[in-house]
Amino acid sequence: MARPVKPGIDYFPLDVSMDDKMELIEAKHGLVGFGIMIKLYQQIYRKNGYYLRASEERLLLFKRQVNVDINLINAVIEDALGWGLFDKRLYRKYGILTSKGVQKRFVEATKRRKEVEFIKEFLLIEDIQSFYSDRVNVNINSINADINSENGNSGTQSKVNKTKVNKSIITSPSGDSSPDFDPELPSGSDQDPPVKEKNNTPNCPHEEIKQLYHEELPELPPIRVWGETSQKNLRTRWREDPERQSLDWWRRFFREYIRSSDFLMGRKRDFQASLDWIVKPRSFQKIMNGRYVNRNGNGGSSRSDRTSFSEKYKDYDDLDEVTDYA
Repeated sequence: MARPVKPGIDYFPLDVSMDDKMELIEAKHGLVGFGIMIKLYQQIYRKNGYYLRASEERLLLFKRQVNVDINLINAVIEDALGWGLFDKRLYRKYGILTSKGVQKRFVEATKRRKEVEFIKEFLLIEDIQSFYSDRVNVNINSINADINSENGNSGTQSKVNKTKVNKSIITSPSGDSSPDFDPELPSGSDQDPPVKEKNNTPNCPHEEIKQLYHEELPELPPIRVWGETSQKNLRTRWREDPERQSLDWWRRFFREYIRSSDFLMGRKRDFQASLDWIVKPRSFQKIMNGRYVNRNGNGGSSRSDRTSFSEKYKDYDDLDEVTDYA
């Protein structure tokens, strides 16, 4: 039985003089922000060697490990992406944290190994095989092969001068086939019943709606992983009402129902609504019923403009599905 390939490395170089980008992180977020970056680099090099899947589940575990508020972690990651410490394109497309510098350091640390593995879609270094000698086996797999290897299946191996790339279909935008982790509710307690699709119903444009969310609500948590549960919830919200089957409707919804709410935007409490939370059945119903409209009317429409059920609710008093949301 073949010995499994070691994915990560045991150490990484830390320069005594950091570049301006890292100094910007420290200038804005203090030593805590600097420490978050170092911890993220440790996770990258230890787990996979040259990238880290920044899924909601992993960041929640990371939050527990470093004992730092999740909003600060998100802010540091966003600034690191904006300043080029991590590659923004790969982060938005696959939900991973990596950079050309990270990958170069991984290559330098693994030149003496007998075998190394890479994922084709995650590479930022061209012709990476040329950095290794002929004695090193270099595996270049696609995303699905990486998922299979995490489940215990080995990928295709080849010599460096005969590297084969496995061709496979990407099953989700995040590259992660696991279902969403929901810290708010017991498993299966906030799921929609199956919705029968009508033949004339247009397909739900997940990517376009996510893009609208980022454009209209950049202050809210960015979408890192859009798993099966989130896809199902958004698809159901899209199909429930013909009026919602329009990108213009979703743009108005983000502006009029989300941005106008101090609570949902995090201006009142230590909570910010994310898109996966917004499209959950109970959350979406309460938003549409005006539950989170400002009491004093500042920053948005009055409650009476939003719903005829306004008098049944007490605004922010019933927060059962958000109190555990980090």
